[in-house]
Amino acid sequence: MFLTLSLRLLFLIVGLITAGSFIPAKTTVLNTQGEPLLPAIELDLTKKPDGKEANEEMEEKADSKTKTLTQNDSERETQKNPDEPKETGAAQKSKETIILELIPFPRAQTSEVSFSEINEDIRSSLVNILCRNTSGSVGAVSGSGIFIDERGVILTNAHLAQFLLLSEDPKGSSISCTIRTGSPAQNTYRARILYISPNWVATNAHQIASENPTGTGENDFALLLVTEAIGTNEIPSSFPAHSLSIESTRITEGDNVLAAAYPAGFLGSISVNKNLFAASSVTKIEELFTFEGQTLDLLSLGSTIIAQAGSSGGAVVSNENKVIGLIVTSTSEETTDARILRAITIGHINRALLKETNVPLSGYLQGNLEVRANSFAQEIAPQLRELLYLNI
Repeated sequence: MFLTLSLRLLFLIVGLITAGSFIPAKTTVLNTQGEPLLPAIELDLTKKPDGKEANEEMEEKADSKTKTLTQNDSERETQKNPDEPKETGAAQKSKETIILELIPFPRAQTSEVSFSEINEDIRSSLVNILCRNTSGSVGAVSGSGIFIDERGVILTNAHLAQFLLLSEDPKGSSISCTIRTGSPAQNTYRARILYISPNWVATNAHQIASENPTGTGENDFALLLVTEAIGTNEIPSSFPAHSLSIESTRITEGDNVLAAAYPAGFLGSISVNKNLFAASSVTKIEELFTFEGQTLDLLSLGSTIIAQAGSSGGAVVSNENKVIGLIVTSTSEETTDARILRAITIGHINRALLKETNVPLSGYLQGNLEVRANSFAQEIAPQLRELLYLNI
């Protein structure tokens, strides 16, 4: 079942996640005390009316049903409500009430691959992104990314790429970023911004220096392009890119998936620099959410060791060996077994890029990528950097 959740998610991520604004008109506001996330999340969920545009990937529609979910700090209880959802008043801070619509999605036939093979493939495509700052209010940042194009294109989060954007300032910057590979992660490449969502930067720039930034995860994506090798490393003739899938019909609650990243939540700065290892684990999709009403935008995954700081930008891979999600947040209970990992879908990234550029992801990656990166650097990057500088 696809849960169309009219929501606003407030996530405290990896010591640097995003700040979002998702307040639909005429909503039922749902209050919560908050859950810490990567390293801490807070959920502030709202009910939004159905979107005007139907999901183009849906081949069939079904009558919707409504479910009310009440979540206490220590328990979750689901109640079916066949009637119209009730308007809630100011809920106690220890609760969150979520209004969900259930929309069946047709299940497409799959061609499954063993997770041992998937694990080997995705780890070869995984990178660690490490940004250091020698001065100023922004500290060091470590996150993850995935090669998605053989020419050296990396998919990652905007809340990581914003630091790379600052490092590219023609006037000079105290921030330096490297792309690291292997286990333990070693300095391997340098990269530049190929694209970062202007909508994300405009919404979240004011929190770049915050110790506890918040956000929804919406539009939290960026594309990087490898430009040179570091030290004795060489640029390969072909990077180990992993295939993507934007098909919502191939994602269902209960599916087994593999999550992979460079988690660093239990490591100090010295260990992150010298002893950071890639990690992966098989988990299940527990819930499916939307930002827009009829689209599959966010995956909620079960307990996994990947639910740590540093995993942002990591991959969620289906049993067809396709990347279907980009990790953005995690709750931060004391143990990873108790945490919930969340990822935006590749379909969401594709739709967001199409809205911002009039070109889908596949089209954006066509042609001369250096020319495209230069165009972004000249026409868009300066204004985005200015927004970030205003908040440092």
